[in-house]
Amino acid sequence: SVFSGPGTKQYKNNDTYDGQYWEGLEHGKAVWSFDTALGRHSINAEFWEGHLANFKLRPEEKYEGDIRFGVPHGLGEMSVS
Repeated sequence: SVFSGPGTKQYKNNDTYDGQYWEGLEHGKAVWSFDTALGRHSINAEFWEGHLANFKLRPEEKYEGDIRFGVPHGLGEMSVS
C-alpha cells in the first residue's frame, strides 16, 4: 500500500517537506524548508501530485526572477527587508 496522510521528508539536498501525502506523493498544504544564500528559509506551500503548486511569502520577503507554473523556477533573487 502507498502512504497517504501527514508526514515529513528530508531530501538529499537538505530541503525538508512537512505536510500531507497522497498515494506516496507530496500533495496538499505543507511547510517547505530549504537553504539559501541568506540562510535556512521556510515557506508555506501547496503541492499537487509531488510538485510545488503555490507558495506564500511573508510580507518582508520579495522574489524577483523566473517563474514556471506560478512558482520560482530557474534564475531569481529572493530578498528579505
